[in-house]
Amino acid sequence: MGSWGELSAGPFTLFFFKDMVPNDLVCLFQDEMYSPSIGRASTRYVLGGEPDHDVEFFEYKATGRLIADRLDILGFDIDSALEVLRQSIGENLDSPPWFEGMGRIDPESVKRWEAEQAALAELDTDRWLKAIASAAATQSKAVFEPPDQEPVIGSRKWLLELIPDETENAGWHRLRLVTHAAPDIEVILDVSDLVHGGWLVKDELDTMPSVAQEWWTAESSARSPIVVLTEGSTDAEFLRAGLKLLYPHLTDLVRFLDPRARSEGSAGALVNTVKAFAAAGIRNRIVAAFDDDGAASDVLKQLKAVALPPNIVLMQFPAVPISDYLVAQLPPLGSQHRPTGDRSNARISGCIEMYLGSDTIRGDDNVTLLMDLTFHHRDPGHYEARFADKRSKKKVQENYRRKVRIAEARGGPLPHQDWTAMATVLKRIISAHKTAS
Repeated sequence: MGSWGELSAGPFTLFFFKDMVPNDLVCLFQDEMYSPSIGRASTRYVLGGEPDHDVEFFEYKATGRLIADRLDILGFDIDSALEVLRQSIGENLDSPPWFEGMGRIDPESVKRWEAEQAALAELDTDRWLKAIASAAATQSKAVFEPPDQEPVIGSRKWLLELIPDETENAGWHRLRLVTHAAPDIEVILDVSDLVHGGWLVKDELDTMPSVAQEWWTAESSARSPIVVLTEGSTDAEFLRAGLKLLYPHLTDLVRFLDPRARSEGSAGALVNTVKAFAAAGIRNRIVAAFDDDGAASDVLKQLKAVALPPNIVLMQFPAVPISDYLVAQLPPLGSQHRPTGDRSNARISGCIEMYLGSDTIRGDDNVTLLMDLTFHHRDPGHYEARFADKRSKKKVQENYRRKVRIAEARGGPLPHQDWTAMATVLKRIISAHKTAS
């Protein structure tokens, strides 16, 4: 008979597999998401006349929100999934009756087809997502739908099967849609039966995701981790620390070039690295992250004449809102560097230190700035920040490292810490290829 495993999200069973677990499904999880437990056999299996007993369960668990983030990086983003759903609803609605031309027709088949067409006519992607969210909140796997029978119109099985199995990556699109509709849903990869059947080794389960990730990276550059190139070693250090704290579930899918691999740190050096990667035919997805300052803008012009492959994307750190405590540092109103008094949409950008949080560039009195800023007007409402001396810059870096150590010791970012700008930069990096396409 063999042994079976499954991947489910709340009440939705999305993948079945027999005698082996597909590496691509394992790659959805991290080693830290392995969650073995002991429970009663009756909660999973039909015992017949056998007495109930304790049994070990071997599972990987994560919230839908974390799995959605990982799916995005692995190439199954929500926009693509929604487009597949939109097309599938339209094709189901426009398709002729399956019984057309069959001679004698069962009245019940006609009745079902008409009811299904009426339901599809009222359905769009938003209503589909709301129905999935409702099912996730109100149903459990105990609401059983026989696999070999036509699903009840409007049921969770009917909704999922609107994307037919023949659709390329159907299961992945279904999973991405479910995690979008119900981000707090629990996604579980259950391999218990495969362990009990001898198909998997219990002692290897705690590292199975990282081993599977190595395989998938070798098999497909499109699924390989994103490699981030930065101007300097501190940029990589600070971004890596921010990723670990803000997006710990993505640390195996976003990697930063070892700063020791480059002897020089500057925008010009980063341009040379990008050219070298392009010439070498590196297939990994590459994001080259530049400071948003004049120096980086000047050297980026050199790359305009270079035909970069689509796997290499260039970006500059995004402009972020000017905090209230920096308003006093703005150039005088009416000067050539500040022609307008409207600060509602004012933005600021610069080097990585400008994104480490307001709590890193303020003194102990929460007011005194630990850096002198010179604002250079680029366009109305956009200012570039520069350090006036290296000592202030070093102090900001020390503050950030201390903030990171405190957050790591407490198990994550603390409520009073400011990570807003860092999160903005990391989101830009994570979505860089999608934005560029």
